[in-house]
Amino acid sequence: MMKKITVYNGLKIYQISEQILFVFFALCLPVWWRLSLIVAYFLLANLMVKAIVTRHVGNGALRKMGVFTWLSVLAFVIMYAISLLYSDNLTVGYKSFGHHLTFVAMSALFLLSDLSYVRKEHVRIVLYAMTIALLIRFAWFLCAAIYGYFFIHHDVQLIIGSHFDPMHHAYLSQYILLSIGFLYLRLETKISRRRMVAVLLAMVFLSAYIFLIQARMGFLLLGVFVIIALFHQAIAHRRIIMSLSVIVLLEFAAIVLLTAAPKMTQRFAGFTSVLSESGERDVRYTIMKANVSVIKRSPFFGVGVGDLEDELASEYHKESVENKVYTPHNQYLETLICTGVVGLAFLLSMLILPMIYAVRSKNPLLIWFLLVIAVSSLTESVLERQMGIQFFCLFLGLLPYMSGSSNYGKSKM
Repeated sequence: MMKKITVYNGLKIYQISEQILFVFFALCLPVWWRLSLIVAYFLLANLMVKAIVTRHVGNGALRKMGVFTWLSVLAFVIMYAISLLYSDNLTVGYKSFGHHLTFVAMSALFLLSDLSYVRKEHVRIVLYAMTIALLIRFAWFLCAAIYGYFFIHHDVQLIIGSHFDPMHHAYLSQYILLSIGFLYLRLETKISRRRMVAVLLAMVFLSAYIFLIQARMGFLLLGVFVIIALFHQAIAHRRIIMSLSVIVLLEFAAIVLLTAAPKMTQRFAGFTSVLSESGERDVRYTIMKANVSVIKRSPFFGVGVGDLEDELASEYHKESVENKVYTPHNQYLETLICTGVVGLAFLLSMLILPMIYAVRSKNPLLIWFLLVIAVSSLTESVLERQMGIQFFCLFLGLLPYMSGSSNYGKSKM
């Protein structure tokens, strides 16, 4: 613990306060997004204090790719603001645009606050904070689920999904997946056997968390992570027998779960059936058809951020759809509908530019983070809610400091 504290030695008081606020931000994310939003306000206030004391504004750690990334974020928000000009439902439009102002606040923070003092150790503490918060949250709800099953309802369906944890599973699984990736990289460093066991147990608990909240895309990404990790262990460390043993163990566990607890696995078992279902049998295809029809009306600039629900409602009325879903549940489609290909171009830039940097600088955690965001966006509009916006902006700003052998400020983007 003392080693963690000493990484702040030599920092100015406004730098230490900034780091503490980053830690609190990460702690609050898995608890309640409103708390983390309050911390974001304090970070902006700290930025103003820094600017006054140092008489300097601007992040000396950023290079061209980093600046272009945050400018893409701002352009993404500006495109939503422009779409208000041709939106009919301004009440909904202003409300939606208000959510996007968090992008502006976080962009200002990482563009204007000089973070050249930040080192890998500082970012690790932030990641540890979020991981610990997730583990505490998991332990709390696990105890509640066990008590409820044995002493109240005896129904396995009431200890999974939203019954296990009421937080939206799509966002919660993203937090968990980043923590799992972070913990795996900690195994690659020289740590004691006791700490290694603690890290492995934490990864197991977090993996169980994804299963219990029944996050299908999160579970799919977890499977991808396991495959990558085992391949890495087999190739990089030549632990072929260990990797094969883990595969056999996972297959055995899957068989046991499918046999002993079918109600807990039916959501995942039905995941693959979506691709084989015909358009007439699966409502997802009807919803997709409605989304595409709206996009075709205005492909270049969209229909406007305020008219998303109204336009979809109009399509559902034409097709006489019974199960109406007034959000595409897909970030790419939602951006296309609201702001057209122009807005989509900025969205893709927000993901592609940092990915290029991550690959060039050999930053596996940043690659994993961007992959989680990109894939999760296929089934959820992750950048339309504060839970997703704050998570994306915080680690888009901090994870680049995990690159290479030196700090972010000394590396060229």
